[in-house]
Amino acid sequence: KRCTELDDTPGVFRELAPSIVCALLYVARCTRLDVLFPVCRLTRYIAAARWMVRQDNWLYRVLGYLQRTSKMKLHYQIYPPDFEEGGDGSFECWADSDLGGCDLTKRSTSGGCALLVGSKTRALVEAHCKRQGQTGLSTPDAETCAMVVMGKKAIPLHMMAQRLFKRAIKLEYKGDNSAS
Repeated sequence: KRCTELDDTPGVFRELAPSIVCALLYVARCTRLDVLFPVCRLTRYIAAARWMVRQDNWLYRVLGYLQRTSKMKLHYQIYPPDFEEGGDGSFECWADSDLGGCDLTKRSTSGGCALLVGSKTRALVEAHCKRQGQTGLSTPDAETCAMVVMGKKAIPLHMMAQRLFKRAIKLEYKGDNSAS
């Protein structure tokens, strides 16, 4: 809901916001995927005219969360026999979206990740979060758009993994619901 105090008062960090948010975006994309969505949401407001007290509060929450969870880290485990002949290694792609999640434009946000998975293998290969280019007409429309974006990113990575492991690897697309 709109609050005049939060949405019409210029934020304290409006001059520093571009450099802080871009640094956070680097951190989110490289090491802390758990904050990728909120940081991407902040990037929509880094123009000084749109940075208000509400965005100051969001930034403070992200920074506080990162400080409280500074010991968290990504853990990769690759077990080579999973990707040898007869192994059960596969390439999993997960995609999701939210219908009309952007407060400004009512556009959906697509997100996804690609993983190498096997009996003893868990390794994140790619992750993304991006606002869709158009307003979705329905949940299946937004979910299908998210799957298409994931496919465009996953197919080249899958081909590279097959060349790396010198064998065919199963590619699986997965979603969180049956809407798409």
